[in-house]
Amino acid sequence: MLLPKNQEYYVRIREMFKKREVIKKYWMITKGIPNPPEGVIDIPMGEGQVGRYARMTLFPSYDESRKLLFKTGEGRNAGKRSRKDKWDAVTYYRVLDSNNSTALVECQPETGIKHQIRCHMAFALNCAILGDHKYSHFSKMAPQKLYPEILQKLGIRQSKVRHLPMHLHARAIVLPNFKDGRNLFISARLPQHFSQNMKWLKLKAPDK
Repeated sequence: MLLPKNQEYYVRIREMFKKREVIKKYWMITKGIPNPPEGVIDIPMGEGQVGRYARMTLFPSYDESRKLLFKTGEGRNAGKRSRKDKWDAVTYYRVLDSNNSTALVECQPETGIKHQIRCHMAFALNCAILGDHKYSHFSKMAPQKLYPEILQKLGIRQSKVRHLPMHLHARAIVLPNFKDGRNLFISARLPQHFSQNMKWLKLKAPDK
């Protein structure tokens, strides 16, 4: 959340958000290591459904000769997804550090679709965000299933994973040419649970 100190700054920042000029950077710990370690995810998204729960999902390009039926749940109509409401979604990502089966990843969304980063990481890269139980399974809603080595490092049992918070953090925003032709860089400190679990998982933040 940004709180401009006066009306002039409020108007400028609001316009920058409308024009998608604001650079937003998010940090996350992922289950699995993205491969390749750096890239761009450019896959449209839309609203889908898992059983009786609504959730965002991916809508890769297709033509009439190759229609896709995404199975998202059980029952007669649970697997159908409408394609009438979909939006372009682009996410830049890069691995900052990795160890065994986890990674510290930075994402920079170019678009601002609901749950964009969570959906792209889980379903495009198969690297769900640690503690993101809503996007950890493609066909059901259930607590995240962690690898034994992650459970051991975090000192928890699988039955307690449901209480693990999501490790997604709005790390920084950049307002280009905001004052006297200079960029304004605003960063937010990592939450305690995030930084603590980085230590347990032996993930290191970059120096800069």
